[in-house]
Amino acid sequence: MHKKIKARRGVEHPHIKKDDQVVILSGDDKGKKGRVLSVNPEKGTAIVEGINFIKRHTRPSKSMGKGGIVEKEK
Repeated sequence: MHKKIKARRGVEHPHIKKDDQVVILSGDDKGKKGRVLSVNPEKGTAIVEGINFIKRHTRPSKSMGKGGIVEKEK
């Protein structure tokens, strides 16, 4: 679809809302089930519990103590 037309139409309304149970259809986590924590209708994305993890490498500091790899939801 042409970019101008897509920009005018926007992202189609997702038919999911917070606390819905969903199954992941694509990606590394395909087939996993989870509960929706939040939905971003502008981007057409959703944050699913236990699925969208990112790893952060942290340095040791006074507040954190030891450094290391910390996993958190995106």
